[in-house]
Amino acid sequence: MSYQPTLEDMMCLFLEQPEKFSARLQTQRSLINAANAGAVDETVRAHYADYLRNGGEPLTETRVSQVSRMDDTIHDTVFGAANCGCVSESPCCLVSGEVVDAVYPSRKVEWPNRPSSDKPKTLWLIADSQEGNEYYAEVNVDWKGSACRSEYKTAEERQYLPAIQIERSGTDTLQQSDNSETHKVYLNQSTGVLDLLRSVLPDAIVIPLAIVDRILSLPRFLSGLDRASFSPRQCAASTDMRQALQVGILPQMGVEGSISVGAKTIFSLNGISGEVSAEGSLTGKIAQYEISANAEKSAYGDSHERSVDMSTAEREPGFLGLIGSMFNQLSQAVSHGSSDPSGSSQGSDDTPESLMRSNDFTSSITLYKTLKVDFCAIELRRKQNTPYLELAWVTGTSNGINTSLTIGVEGKIDLVDLLVRGVFKSGRVAREIAELRFKAANGETVDGTVEMNLTLAAEGNVEHNVSTQATTITVTTQEDLEEQLNQLQHEFTGTLKIVGEAEIKVHLGVKYWLVSGRVGVNGTLHTAWTWEVKTIDKQRKKRFYFEGLKVSVEAYAEVEYDDEPATTEEAESEENEGWGGDTSATATENLELDPIQRQILQSQKVVEEMRARHAEQASTNSQDGETYEILKPTVAEVTEESPPWDDF
Repeated sequence: MSYQPTLEDMMCLFLEQPEKFSARLQTQRSLINAANAGAVDETVRAHYADYLRNGGEPLTETRVSQVSRMDDTIHDTVFGAANCGCVSESPCCLVSGEVVDAVYPSRKVEWPNRPSSDKPKTLWLIADSQEGNEYYAEVNVDWKGSACRSEYKTAEERQYLPAIQIERSGTDTLQQSDNSETHKVYLNQSTGVLDLLRSVLPDAIVIPLAIVDRILSLPRFLSGLDRASFSPRQCAASTDMRQALQVGILPQMGVEGSISVGAKTIFSLNGISGEVSAEGSLTGKIAQYEISANAEKSAYGDSHERSVDMSTAEREPGFLGLIGSMFNQLSQAVSHGSSDPSGSSQGSDDTPESLMRSNDFTSSITLYKTLKVDFCAIELRRKQNTPYLELAWVTGTSNGINTSLTIGVEGKIDLVDLLVRGVFKSGRVAREIAELRFKAANGETVDGTVEMNLTLAAEGNVEHNVSTQATTITVTTQEDLEEQLNQLQHEFTGTLKIVGEAEIKVHLGVKYWLVSGRVGVNGTLHTAWTWEVKTIDKQRKKRFYFEGLKVSVEAYAEVEYDDEPATTEEAESEENEGWGGDTSATATENLELDPIQRQILQSQKVVEEMRARHAEQASTNSQDGETYEILKPTVAEVTEESPPWDDF
């Protein structure tokens, strides 16, 4: 059997008989790259075949003598000794180097640096310098060695070797041939969601929560962080001179103080608007966003309505993602009555069909929120004499982070359009309903009533209290940081629930349908939007589910229907059954509370009244009619595992 040459054999053949290879420079590069990348066998076969085609003598034994068999690197075993006189098994031209924090020179990562060693390979920086709208930090990159002397490279190629190859997100790859240079590393982070939430919420809510979320979700942020890479480039190198060193950069973060915020947000078909009040004293900074609040109470002021897509905010981690999810779900709920699933734009603006699509009937939801945040002094800073950062905790009046979010809701959603599409489809009855509502909207007298209102209220609170005995938490790797944060004492629990009670009337002339809402999939009135949080195996988890909406429809009967207008007293009595009812006792008890807190307490009271009314009606209402699904639930059945829990 003929001898199969090794990579070392091919290098010897190339040095001894370069004329037997079709392209000298390409062959040299290919052999070096094969050793560095580990793709040896395929490369050796290809070049040996090229050698034989060009008249080379087949090998019967190895041509390598007094040379140890190479492992996963070229080092200089063959090319070093023959080419440029370097010391065997040592770096070729570039022998050492470092990437240094330009502000604090004691902070650095260095070559030589073996991949298998525990020597730090990432230098962490804080983006505390500004250039236009971008934030950055600087590093000094230094290396020691000698100029390339390879006779198999042109003078132009030798001019750029050895070098440090620099790759930074969003910029071209650079080559540093000089022994010492300074480079900027830019903070590359998306602030789109933060800006989106700031367009509909005050900074007094968004910025403190952004700081809480970033601190406690820092390991997840590190895992997706783009890092600058610095890699040695030379003809041949030992393992510890091939390791790329990285630079990770984080935004400035710091906060201290406490703040209580009350916010009112109105969702309508025209967009989102709101009011806010705040009290407390808090200073904070994250990236380019700063807050300095020192107020007793600010006056309420209406903000203009904005049409925004909150679906991206729903995917944000932490409390901001929780609020983003509520905003997105409530925006969708308001739009349910105006949606046109077919996407059809047919019909003029004054037709019954277009009226049903545009939903000029009342759909509006008001979300009330109180947020209380209490911070000890926390700052992200450089850790001297190490390449790491540290979260410094200075406990005082507070020994950590305490966050509390409470909500209340009032409003109604007009779902007649969904009722018609879900129950009556597009037949004659659907047309009659559209015409009736069209006439009513134009002030004409009509013989009938078609209503499907989903009355909303809410209850619930989410609390997250974090305490620590540590004074610093070191930012090293994602895994190590996660382990340190898991050592903090967490109290993380709560449920936020927006419930809905359906009020349905369908009466066209002498035709009457008995339509009633069915119990939601989790047994909560007729429907509910629920956000839950808890700790599972020391990990903060969350989940959301919507219970859908079903109605029961019993066959219509031709009956005499009393459609006389209600008296003033009757109308007032009906109004008092829901929002704006008899709140004199509540108002008297809560004179000291601000308007937002009073509305939240009233919302909780309405939820209790809904449940009592629902329990009373459950024993008498017949739900034997045919069932129709108006809105699909998130899952068919809510269990401990379904829907699944996601990282908070």
